[in-house]
Amino acid sequence: MLILLLRFQVTLVSACSAYFSYATFNYHLLHHLPIHIPDWREASKIVAILRQASKWQAACQKLT
Repeated sequence: MLILLLRFQVTLVSACSAYFSYATFNYHLLHHLPIHIPDWREASKIVAILRQASKWQAACQKLT
Protein backbone atom coordinates (compact mmCIF):
# COMPACT_ATOMS: atom_id res chain seq x y z
CA MET A 1 0.00 0.00 0.00
CA LEU A 2 2.81 2.39 0.90
CA ILE A 3 4.55 1.65 -2.39
CA LEU A 4 1.37 2.45 -4.31
CA LEU A 5 1.02 5.73 -2.41
CA LEU A 6 4.63 6.66 -3.15
CA ARG A 7 4.20 5.82 -6.83
CA PHE A 8 1.05 7.93 -6.97
CA GLN A 9 2.85 10.83 -5.28
CA VAL A 10 5.78 10.63 -7.71
CA THR A 11 3.36 10.49 -10.66
CA LEU A 12 1.39 13.44 -9.32
CA VAL A 13 4.53 15.52 -8.77
CA SER A 14 5.77 14.66 -12.27
CA ALA A 15 2.43 15.64 -13.79
CA CYS A 16 2.38 18.90 -11.83
CA SER A 17 5.93 19.73 -12.88
CA ALA A 18 5.21 18.95 -16.51
CA TYR A 19 2.05 21.07 -16.48
CA PHE A 20 3.84 23.98 -14.83
CA SER A 21 6.73 23.75 -17.30
CA TYR A 22 4.31 23.73 -20.23
CA ALA A 23 2.39 26.75 -18.91
CA THR A 24 5.60 28.63 -18.13
CA PHE A 25 6.98 27.88 -21.60
CA ASN A 26 3.79 29.19 -23.23
CA TYR A 27 3.89 32.30 -21.05
CA HIS A 28 7.49 33.09 -22.06
CA LEU A 29 6.72 32.29 -25.67
CA LEU A 30 3.85 34.78 -25.68
CA HIS A 31 5.84 37.51 -23.97
CA HIS A 32 9.12 37.19 -25.88
CA LEU A 33 7.91 36.57 -29.39
CA PRO A 34 5.99 39.13 -31.42
CA ILE A 35 2.72 37.18 -31.29
CA HIS A 36 -0.47 39.14 -31.72
CA ILE A 37 -3.39 37.94 -29.59
CA PRO A 38 -6.46 38.96 -31.57
CA ASP A 39 -8.94 38.36 -28.78
CA TRP A 40 -8.50 39.42 -25.15
CA ARG A 41 -10.65 36.48 -24.07
CA GLU A 42 -7.85 34.23 -25.26
CA ALA A 43 -5.35 36.23 -23.23
CA SER A 44 -7.51 35.90 -20.12
CA LYS A 45 -7.63 32.12 -20.65
CA ILE A 46 -3.84 32.04 -20.73
CA VAL A 47 -3.65 34.06 -17.51
CA ALA A 48 -6.12 31.66 -15.87
CA ILE A 49 -4.00 28.67 -16.94
CA LEU A 50 -0.87 30.28 -15.49
CA ARG A 51 -2.62 31.00 -12.20
CA GLN A 52 -3.80 27.40 -12.00
CA ALA A 53 -0.31 26.17 -12.83
CA SER A 54 1.22 28.19 -9.99
CA LYS A 55 -1.38 26.73 -7.58
CA TRP A 56 -0.49 23.23 -8.76
CA GLN A 57 3.21 23.94 -8.33
CA ALA A 58 2.65 25.17 -4.77
CA ALA A 59 0.60 22.05 -3.99
CA CYS A 60 3.30 19.82 -5.48
CA GLN A 61 6.02 21.49 -3.43
CA LYS A 62 4.02 20.76 -0.27
CA LEU A 63 3.93 17.08 -1.23
CA THR A 64 7.70 16.79 -1.63
